[in-house]
Amino acid sequence: MKTKSWVLTTMAFLIVAIGYAHKIPKMNIVSAEQQKVLITYEAQFASPLEITIMNDDGDILFVNKTQKSHSEYEKEFNFAEAGDGKYNVCINYGNQSINRLVSISNNKIITGDCERMYEPCFSLQNGKLDISFFNASMKNVNMKIYKNGAYISELNLGNKMEIQKRINMSSLINGEYELVLTDFLKEHRYFVQL
Repeated sequence: MKTKSWVLTTMAFLIVAIGYAHKIPKMNIVSAEQQKVLITYEAQFASPLEITIMNDDGDILFVNKTQKSHSEYEKEFNFAEAGDGKYNVCINYGNQSINRLVSISNNKIITGDCERMYEPCFSLQNGKLDISFFNASMKNVNMKIYKNGAYISELNLGNKMEIQKRINMSSLINGEYELVLTDFLKEHRYFVQL
């Protein structure tokens, strides 16, 4: 009986150890020189990436969506034109993201801790937009729709842990739309061309 108990305990520890062996993707931000930073990303698995840098007002300063899957990424960014302030650097991989705050003041760059979040998945087919979102905070989630920067509408998506919604966008006038999904932790942006 003791041997059976020991075997089961050992198996449980092995299963937990294997679970922890899977490394979480890493994002580093290092000061390269005056108001320049080097952004690096490293993961065990390759996936398409979306790199976004936004200021405190929600203005997008840089966005890059890779077409191919990557397990590593490196980009130098110059904040000289943006000036002093706080900036959010976000790397989306799959339905998750790594976010890091960068503060710049008098040519001094300070980076915050990494925050890992779940990202919404958007899919547009035949004028119908499907939204899938893991709402870990279980707080209310809203989505605002903008066209050319002008506010059009706002939708309440609810507060359930798993949000699955379909929105009929076929009646909207052709053009580019920005969808801003806001949960308790962050704003998630998605651009749609109709």
